[in-house]
Amino acid sequence: MEYFSIQDFSEKWNVSKRRIQILCKEGRINGAKMIGNMWVIPKDASRPADARTKNPTVNPVSAGDSIIRRELKKLLRSMYKTAETLSKDERNKKDLYCLLLQLGYADFI
Repeated sequence: MEYFSIQDFSEKWNVSKRRIQILCKEGRINGAKMIGNMWVIPKDASRPADARTKNPTVNPVSAGDSIIRRELKKLLRSMYKTAETLSKDERNKKDLYCLLLQLGYADFI
């Protein structure tokens, strides 16, 4: 099998020598070998595909997530109303609300 240097592939693929070294180190160029301190690549090696994602996938909100969000909103509204009835001072309302949430007394509100 015939091998070429990184310099040859750098010119052929129009990519920097350093980038080809990184691709070899990551194992993305099939058949690339390191001889001493120099990478050699088989003559028939193909250029690796671009690993960047072109279309990022977005996970749709499931029905279960919607139900949980709805229940959480109800719970938070209930806790806020309880804190509001227990305290008329705005600062104390917030403190009481956070305390009830931390203590897990949401079921009793």
